[in-house]
Amino acid sequence: MTKEPQKITTAQWLMIGGLILFMPFLAVVISVLTHKPSSAPNLLEKYNIQGMSGDTLTESDSVDGDVRARYPDDRWDPKMLQILEEGPSLLSKQTELAVNLPPADDSGETKAGLDVLRRFAKTLRTPEQVALIRAENEMVYMFEPFDKAGLFLSASNKETVNLLRTAQGEVGYFVVKAKRDFARVRPDALAPDLETVVDNPKHASYPSGHATQGFMAALILALVDPAHEKQYKALGYDIGLRREIAGVHYPSDSRAGRTLAQAVLDKLLEVPEFKEQLEKARASFMAADESSFESYVPVDTRAALRDGDKE
Repeated sequence: MTKEPQKITTAQWLMIGGLILFMPFLAVVISVLTHKPSSAPNLLEKYNIQGMSGDTLTESDSVDGDVRARYPDDRWDPKMLQILEEGPSLLSKQTELAVNLPPADDSGETKAGLDVLRRFAKTLRTPEQVALIRAENEMVYMFEPFDKAGLFLSASNKETVNLLRTAQGEVGYFVVKAKRDFARVRPDALAPDLETVVDNPKHASYPSGHATQGFMAALILALVDPAHEKQYKALGYDIGLRREIAGVHYPSDSRAGRTLAQAVLDKLLEVPEFKEQLEKARASFMAADESSFESYVPVDTRAALRDGDKE
């Protein structure tokens, strides 16, 4: 005796229909849960990077979708790393200073900055500026360009020289620390068409050490000799600017350097020993001849930027 096939009830039909309607939604959920994000873009391909070989260029984790290459650890000058070991003398290694994250490699700001460097290279690399770039590339003390420009008499201002050397040692640590933290690659790593006037230093780009040190010297000289603050700051600015003309720093490196110089100086002015040095420098300061200040002409970038807008 054969069994009659069982009939599907109305409830069962409703269940089957529900499953059919639910399947597309379930497929979407499974796809989202199992999806693997695509790998970060290959910087060597994206920017046609030639400044570094593929085995030494590394990529950091993306931040909010931004791309950042990191300056390779094995390319650092050991002397720079020694500065980190020694630390500052007056301030603590743990002194908190706000240094903004540098622009990402694929940001509009970085691309615009590289375009500015190309314009500077085309129009501002005069024999005079190239000579100053090379001289400042070899400077030991941050007051040397002020001496050379006739705005500071180091031989007649022993106390001010001591003050400037103290500040240089303090701010130098925080420059290297920020460079090590951010490990930003040099401009020609992203723009291989950009030729440099001097060799790239063997450390990361951000912030600019020359911009920091030069502006720190300007700030201190302005404290000692307020009557010539405008000229001191103009030269301090130009020291950083010439590193951009040389092609070894982005404009954002220089801005960060000037900001860092002010931040470190603000901290130093809270230290009694530094304030005592400052007062000694003020009491014995001998200003340069007024004609030197009157004749100082800052670098004029307006034509370079204006001409670039016409291209």
